[in-house]
Amino acid sequence: MTPTLSRLLAITLVLVIIKLSWSLLIAPYKKTYHSQQEQIASTQKTIKEAQQKSAQQEQLENIKKHLEDTRGSNSRVFTGESASIIAAKLQDIVKSLVESNGSTQTSSQILRLENINEFQKLGVKIKIETNLRAIRKIFYELENYSKLLIIDKIEIVSRDKKRTQNSGVEGLLKATFSVYAFMTATIE
Repeated sequence: MTPTLSRLLAITLVLVIIKLSWSLLIAPYKKTYHSQQEQIASTQKTIKEAQQKSAQQEQLENIKKHLEDTRGSNSRVFTGESASIIAAKLQDIVKSLVESNGSTQTSSQILRLENINEFQKLGVKIKIETNLRAIRKIFYELENYSKLLIIDKIEIVSRDKKRTQNSGVEGLLKATFSVYAFMTATIE
């Protein structure tokens, strides 16, 4: 065997040993590491989803507790009528508060009824044109209404500047929000 051939054979042998070492020792650990990283990411996602559901559950439990605390007198919960009648009353309540504060209600939509234990949550989606002072007063009056009303999903945008300048009215806002009430009756 020539010295060049033996060197070439030695280098090849060293490369084969390195490749085998990589394949047998390092590659499995690297594969396991990446697999564990994916499992960690999946677990973290699951934990985050569980925390969100827990927060929602806690919020619902607080609402349930509040409703149960007031159930004895039923002073803050609608009772004895069908959901559609109470939804219509809720629309009338909101409309009268909006109009009494000098605002204009542009639309009202009854939302899907939700069952929460022995209570039913019903709501209406409202769109109004108003100003900042009036909307603050409307929200205040809704939240301090004799029945438990919850305002949610509030979106307020400034009216188009061109339209505002042409109409000569300043500070008009378009607001969209949902108002929810609770009832104990299950008559429908």
